[in-house]
Amino acid sequence: MKAIVLVLFVGLAASAQAQSCVAPKQWEGRIFEFIGTSEAEITQFRIGQESYDAINLRRRYIEERMESRERDYYDELFLHKEGIGYRVNLRTRECEKFQLTEKFRPIEVPANTTLDDTFYLGAKVVPENNVEMNSYSGNTLEGYYRGAWTVKDCFPYIHSYLSVTPTARYFRKTMLDISIGISDPNVFEPPRECQ
Repeated sequence: MKAIVLVLFVGLAASAQAQSCVAPKQWEGRIFEFIGTSEAEITQFRIGQESYDAINLRRRYIEERMESRERDYYDELFLHKEGIGYRVNLRTRECEKFQLTEKFRPIEVPANTTLDDTFYLGAKVVPENNVEMNSYSGNTLEGYYRGAWTVKDCFPYIHSYLSVTPTARYFRKTMLDISIGISDPNVFEPPRECQ
């Protein structure tokens, strides 16, 4: 009986530890992002580089974007504390400055989600060729969440939401080649085309 209680306690402690995953607040990496009304109805696709700063609520994308079968290339800066965004078309060099309408969405394991599974990305039998991952899901204020995170260091891999109110919206981002910190402190300065 004591062994069963001990196993149960260890299992609960491991689950609680997995739930306490704290993602890096500043990072850079490659992204693949899909936005649409559902997983089956994707209207926008973005591939590129992201600089992410959850401390100061900033994001910068250098990206290729496909929307309604039209492909273009952008440099986008979102300064959420100031409520301002900048978008430079990298082909025409035209700048658009705009008010941000969406709040900053942090890349973190949301509250009220549960740990669904732990798995290996890659070959489980070859330790140097895999990454141990945790997957989480649950209903949040943003909508239904699903995501996968590294067990070690809590690096994001997949981060997705499906919301139905006020309108249906699907958002999924895959993050690769993440490095901690911001390599260029000027990356969050407005583009020179916008000054």
